[in-house]
Amino acid sequence: MKYPDDFLNKIICGDSIDVMREMPNECVDMFITSPPYNIGLGYDEYDDTLSQEDYEMFSYEWIWEAYRIASDTTRFYLVLDDKLIWSLKPLAEEIGWDFVQLLTWCKPNLSRKIGRITGDWNYLSENILLFRKGKRTPMLRSEISNTHNWFVETTPQSNFKKNYQHRVHPAQFPVSLIKKIISRTPGQVVLDPFCGVGSVCIAAKELNRDYIGIDMSEKYCELAKDRLMGNKTTIEQKYMFDEENKNANI
Repeated sequence: MKYPDDFLNKIICGDSIDVMREMPNECVDMFITSPPYNIGLGYDEYDDTLSQEDYEMFSYEWIWEAYRIASDTTRFYLVLDDKLIWSLKPLAEEIGWDFVQLLTWCKPNLSRKIGRITGDWNYLSENILLFRKGKRTPMLRSEISNTHNWFVETTPQSNFKKNYQHRVHPAQFPVSLIKKIISRTPGQVVLDPFCGVGSVCIAAKELNRDYIGIDMSEKYCELAKDRLMGNKTTIEQKYMFDEENKNANI
């Protein structure tokens, strides 16, 4: 593979670490991604039950490669649950990323079973760690986003009808959330090394940015391509979301 022809505005099926190793230094301006949380979700290809040692090694390798290919003004948005922020934040800082601030994505439609008392507190939000490499550049004005660090965006569900809101992946971003983030963030090339069904790529495309999406699942890559083309009927025929993962808190 040769950069940029085989990378820009492509969905690439492969291991994210291996693919990023083929990319030159300082060629990406923005990362928005959510890695597997290692909590046993039923992904199509990836084993979400690694040992702690293996997961830490996996995390170090992909975050290191992301740092290497990041330009000197890159912003890195890392979406994590409340347990992973405590381990991946210091790991990213050790590699060289500068921590900027914590953002929050609130999911109002996850307020199911609010009366149950078997757990502690229901998860209605996820954390977005914002890192930066190099010098700070000014954020952009946006017609679709304010400047608050709190985003209230409905998470996709399998019974939603609109193309981008129909849930076909166990950890799917709402395109509307990603568009708000990208619209305020400078940089032309946006990379999601765990792109799943391509929500980050769709948002980047709609905002006239270049995108690179990587995922090891051929099924998810094909779905991402279909979603980028707006093929809603094809998506529903190819893959009905696994009901076992429907209520995952991510």
